[in-house]
Amino acid sequence: MTRPESSLIRARRLASRIRNEPRHMPSPCTRCRDNGRQCLVNLSSRRCSECISRSIKCDLVVSPPE
Repeated sequence: MTRPESSLIRARRLASRIRNEPRHMPSPCTRCRDNGRQCLVNLSSRRCSECISRSIKCDLVVSPPE
């Protein structure tokens, strides 16, 4: 019997996918700006890879694509 996948593993897998197909944000979230990181976002989750991988709230504002 297989164990259910933990939310941490799912979050890290999503963060990895975002890094592989990045969409750079012109205005990074607070965490990325303060740490000098590129803010790579997933439009469907509206969170960046750094915040997802650390399981923290992302203050990124993502507008719908035009």
